[in-house]
Amino acid sequence: MSFDTIFVPAFGSDASRILEIDNETGDTVAFHSVSDSVGGIDRDADGNVYAIVGQYLKKYSPDMNLIWTSGETYSTTVVEVADNGNAIFVGGGSRIIRLDPDGSIVWNSYDTNIGCLDMSYDGGDYLYVQAADDSEDRRYGFANGNDSAEELVGYNDDSSGILHHNGSLYSTELTTSNLWRSDTFVEGSTINDGNFTVSNYTNLDMDRGGLYTAGSGGKIAHLDFDGNTQWEVSISGSPYFVGIDVSPDTLWASSDAGLYRIDKSDGSVLWKNTDTQFNSTAHESLGGFPNLDSYGGANWEVTVQISGTATVDGASTSDVEILVIDEDSNAFGGRTTTDSNGNWTVEAPDSTLHVVAQYKDADGNVFNTESYPYVNS
Repeated sequence: MSFDTIFVPAFGSDASRILEIDNETGDTVAFHSVSDSVGGIDRDADGNVYAIVGQYLKKYSPDMNLIWTSGETYSTTVVEVADNGNAIFVGGGSRIIRLDPDGSIVWNSYDTNIGCLDMSYDGGDYLYVQAADDSEDRRYGFANGNDSAEELVGYNDDSSGILHHNGSLYSTELTTSNLWRSDTFVEGSTINDGNFTVSNYTNLDMDRGGLYTAGSGGKIAHLDFDGNTQWEVSISGSPYFVGIDVSPDTLWASSDAGLYRIDKSDGSVLWKNTDTQFNSTAHESLGGFPNLDSYGGANWEVTVQISGTATVDGASTSDVEILVIDEDSNAFGGRTTTDSNGNWTVEAPDSTLHVVAQYKDADGNVFNTESYPYVNS
């Protein structure tokens, strides 16, 4: 899964247009006019574009044809598209809203003390939200996706970006300029140990290898999940208010000097587009790629292909269920069933994998086995 272009708001006098940029060259492809000023932008796995336009969320096809306009979401500025568009969250101002795949409002959480600067969905039971007044981190729980019971989950009371990963909550501290982690959702601690000073009002993003954020002095950095700096790079302008977005092979970062594409392996700048300059409203505004934390499946990055033949009592067998487990994320990396000749092929993340094969015959007899395949990455 990859996209040829990235969509970002065109700020300033162009606030009612969405800028489309070629991901390979950094050249501007088009300015797409919309009806009002643009806030947050996100994508789903099919490349559809979700943009907050004025007081509404609008869904566009990858070629920017309007698909639907939501019910009024008022002054929301952040959008999080989860489970490939089956769960959509918007936040900002005084509320958090969940929408269904057709853009209808599922629930509305009104709280003038909360609002939203950033959010992270765990793909299951909880949505984690950083309050718009920087006051606290909150968690919204919803059984069957239909309620919004709210609870305080952290005492990091001066943060901006927020991210949930593998049972831990990460956020950026505005006052101390540290990266904060909580493993209990009640108490937490800083983890960057002064190695990297986090910038004010930056969001966080991640891949399977760690976190990406902005720092003081015009720096963008990659840190592992324990807060150790892997690399950092300086960019022009100030990333004081910054948007970060990550795909399996790319990092995009914004500053008031433009949009940058950065090589994730070493932090080198691949291109810079100056047709748009970002400001404080740019938080969570980059529509480059679905977020790993809310994607809702293990195939967020597909880099290897594995295959085999399933046999039962020595005979090639069809309709055997093949489950590929990604041990790094403790999730399915892919699944399929064998064809009429017992053959199967699955694309899966380039990580530690093992395969489970299971089969039930017409008499109800159950067969299963597992293996750890050799993977050519």
